[in-house]
Amino acid sequence: MKRLPFILGFGILIFSIVNMKMGYLGNPEINEIDFFILLIALILIGIGIFIFRDKKLKKRRIVQLTSLILVNLAGVGIIFKMLYAPYLHCYACPLASTACPIGAIQNFIILGKVPYYLLGYATLFFTVLGRVFCGWMCPFGILQDAVDKIFNRKKTMVHKFKFTKFIVLILTLIAAWRFSDTLFCKICPVGFIEAAVPYRIEHGMIFDTLFIGRIIFFIFLIGIIFLISRFWCRYLCPLGALAGVFNKVSFLRLHVKDNCTKCGICTKACPMGLEPYKSERSTDCILCGECVEACPSNAIEITFPLRIGFPAKKAKEEVVEVTEKKIINETPLKTYKPLKVYESADEIGFYDLPSDVKKLKIKFYHLEENIPPVLEGLKKFMKIEFLPVEKSDFLEPTLFINNRIFVGKLTEEEIIRGLKEEIEMGNMLNLVFDLKKCRYCKAKQCGVKIIGDTGFKIEKLIDYPDFSEIIAACTKNAVFLAYGEPKIEDYNKKYILSQELSLEPLEAEIVIEKDSKYCNRALTIFSLLSYVSDGAINFKPRDYNETKSKIPFKIRSLPSIIAKGQRFYLTTERGLIKFLQKL
Repeated sequence: MKRLPFILGFGILIFSIVNMKMGYLGNPEINEIDFFILLIALILIGIGIFIFRDKKLKKRRIVQLTSLILVNLAGVGIIFKMLYAPYLHCYACPLASTACPIGAIQNFIILGKVPYYLLGYATLFFTVLGRVFCGWMCPFGILQDAVDKIFNRKKTMVHKFKFTKFIVLILTLIAAWRFSDTLFCKICPVGFIEAAVPYRIEHGMIFDTLFIGRIIFFIFLIGIIFLISRFWCRYLCPLGALAGVFNKVSFLRLHVKDNCTKCGICTKACPMGLEPYKSERSTDCILCGECVEACPSNAIEITFPLRIGFPAKKAKEEVVEVTEKKIINETPLKTYKPLKVYESADEIGFYDLPSDVKKLKIKFYHLEENIPPVLEGLKKFMKIEFLPVEKSDFLEPTLFINNRIFVGKLTEEEIIRGLKEEIEMGNMLNLVFDLKKCRYCKAKQCGVKIIGDTGFKIEKLIDYPDFSEIIAACTKNAVFLAYGEPKIEDYNKKYILSQELSLEPLEAEIVIEKDSKYCNRALTIFSLLSYVSDGAINFKPRDYNETKSKIPFKIRSLPSIIAKGQRFYLTTERGLIKFLQKL
């Protein structure tokens, strides 16, 4: 997935260099300065994509906006009308620097000539990259994706009428031959946005029959996009029909691995309404990568067979398995000091535990009063609740630290590790109260005293051992966990609290980065999952920059979840819960 922007950029760059050697795209008016300005722009864009490769920013959005700029450089004097943008783009636009394949082929038909260059150009690009341009570059695709993003609508599946875009393609070619006119360009929504409207604004807004018809058709398209995502791409785009045929043989393709569970999450994420696990080479697939990001099992990938210098995917997984086995079986446990107690009230001397250990809330369900010595020693300095196993739903001794079940052996070494990690987490994260939301709360179920009505109340998590209960009790979604800046992406709290999770205790590592609203969302979701599972879901935050060398997996995006040797990229609450239930 990460190589996709580089494949696109590299392909454009190589094609440009080859054409430069053949005479600057066959246009004598193009000088060397203009050409190298374009090359510099491509290089800068590639550098920008490289810089943001590990960020949460969507690389597809970067490529979409970049392509929109590149095909509209005529305003600064850069024009390549002999270079075709491999997607719908109106060459009649005053800013257009490249030509449109559909517009060009109509003109060739009108002139009675065979477009050898255009056909070779399209065959080359579509054979190598398939229909990827629809998902990553098309201007009208950007508009449709924006509607999906803003209104977060449910994707409608494709069942019927998939052939209509092929009919549009055939009618476009027949109309150009029969009427000697580019009739499709007169209804094309991209042409309406890029050429028709700017032209009317510049030369006077005259509402003739043709222009009114184009307005009505454009409004119809925008309206139906609110009902069916990517409606134009699914049913009407002639260039999409042509490029989609090459999906059957293209080098760049979607690949579904054997560990696919057919859970259907990829179908909900697909803007084209496809079922990726059923058809890897669908003519409707635009290779946008949404299913890759959404898959909880990492069973879907976008592959390119010519991986010179890159190891195969299967080989990578084998290396990971060997590495994990080595870590589990061969790494010796750390040797700790004998138990000792400092008499100073400011420092707890158990295995060099800091005094913040007194802020932890510890509960231990014991069997026949068999209590680990480290807990016996700690109870002299702090309150620890000891209860018999008979008064719980457990069958064996169980340790709770801050209302979450400790996952590990009840040896002194393991308990000390768990206490230290909980203290580190408490000092690493903050509990944030959005005062603007809190001031309208009348329930006050969180039990926290709030002063002020603007900004944020930011508290160290170590001072709130019941943080999961506080977040769950808040009826205004005003309380959340944060690592760094107090900001959070929206999440479905109501759905999480409606779940009844009965799971075996498990520990999940959340690989995060600082100042990320998406990572803060993941932390808050896990605190709620811990609450609804009665502490069975324990979680530990890991800073990516500090632990990336120790992670046996290749992290594609943040936040990433690692549990029981498996990796998950958090997208939806439903997908995360299904992932945890399968462990």
